[in-house]
Amino acid sequence: MKKLLNIYILNTPHDTWENYLIKNFKKKGIIKNAIVHKTAKESKKRFLNLGKEGLEGEYVAVPIKVYNRMYEHLPRFIDMYCRVTPYHSGTYSELNFHQYLDHFNLILNYYYKLFIENEIDLFIHNNSPHVGYDYIPNILAEELGIKTLYLEQTTFPNRFFYYWKFKDFGVFKTAENLFESDPIKIENKFEKDLPYMNKKLLRQGFKFSNIKNFSSLNKEFTTYVPGYQFVKELFKPEYRGQAYYRYKLKKKYEENQKKLSSSIDLGKPFVYFALHLQPEKTTSSWGDQYTDQALAIEHLSSVLPKDWKIYVKENPKQTYFMRNPEFYRRLERIPNLELVSPAYNTYDLIKKSKLCATITGTVGWEAITGGKPALVFGRPWYKTLPGVYDFSPDLDLESISSKKVDFEKLQSEFNSLASKLAPGVIYNENYPRYYKDYNVEENNVLVASTLETIIRTKFD
Repeated sequence: MKKLLNIYILNTPHDTWENYLIKNFKKKGIIKNAIVHKTAKESKKRFLNLGKEGLEGEYVAVPIKVYNRMYEHLPRFIDMYCRVTPYHSGTYSELNFHQYLDHFNLILNYYYKLFIENEIDLFIHNNSPHVGYDYIPNILAEELGIKTLYLEQTTFPNRFFYYWKFKDFGVFKTAENLFESDPIKIENKFEKDLPYMNKKLLRQGFKFSNIKNFSSLNKEFTTYVPGYQFVKELFKPEYRGQAYYRYKLKKKYEENQKKLSSSIDLGKPFVYFALHLQPEKTTSSWGDQYTDQALAIEHLSSVLPKDWKIYVKENPKQTYFMRNPEFYRRLERIPNLELVSPAYNTYDLIKKSKLCATITGTVGWEAITGGKPALVFGRPWYKTLPGVYDFSPDLDLESISSKKVDFEKLQSEFNSLASKLAPGVIYNENYPRYYKDYNVEENNVLVASTLETIIRTKFD
């Protein structure tokens, strides 16, 4: 290593590999100092009450040229940050536009001071930024020329993506083939057995059978009975201000859900659009302007062949967040569009469709592995693979739908992409539930070794 590095690590609460990594890197003479911040609870504590407590330390002037370029990211910051509330992600807060602007400036100044005063050389983040307060440091680091290493766990056991530019996710030009591993064989079919699609996790609607104790009773009522949450919020002064506003949104959402179609004609030519669960990084981080999913569908309708339909299926885990009445009004105005119940079998829709459309969703991967083309609006991890088409206003959907995906070519190009995957688990929130042989201590050693190899390509 040419010089000892000062590193900043933004890590998730359930991951602890950074402790071993720092100890190991200091012993090997790789780093001088390390600052570690945890997202979620720790970051919320730091940033949620900015109007009351502020941040430690004095203001440090951000160069005007730097500020002007950062200001361009304000809309995306607000889109991400609106999920950060005292309640939970997926519940609207009480901030107005000018408060979001003040939060943006306070957080920007906080991170500028942190980076400059600690002479940070390397920023490591183990989860694509998607909650606002984690987006600013990533974009600022790139703006200041601080090398930023992004890590993203995959659904393939013990493998993660790494990349050095925020916009490189899905393309991975900044990643190299550094690790030897066995090829991953993919199945030539639509159906996938994905751990995170466990049927228990996809359940919708209140059920007494799910009540085991007071905690589960509270969770059931909070999730599925809007009036219960409304009453709870009335007894808490900090929640009371907009409790009725949130209650009305939830009731309107329930009304719109009842309008979803459970019977559609699969014999007509149609594009299947599977809505993402929101808020999530799959849209807020990788969707760019199409975090607004209604916009993607509106744009899709502009290239839809005559007599084709768009079947839009809601995500089974979706709540009222980002499903305002105006969202449904936008979709209702689109000709030849039908909203489909989340209970409708997704594989029937994939198989019968002309093609599948998504921002970055799994449905695109399911489509191409089964031989059907996928139209994407964002930057999914499979973006560069055969059968995937980026949306553009001059697309010929009839021509695209007639092209079958060459599975052998798909397998070959997938293996080329997979050769850039790194070994280890850098985001283990649910990993032990999915893979029973996972060992935390062994993984800490593996991750440290993996990250050392990656980092040395930039600093040796």
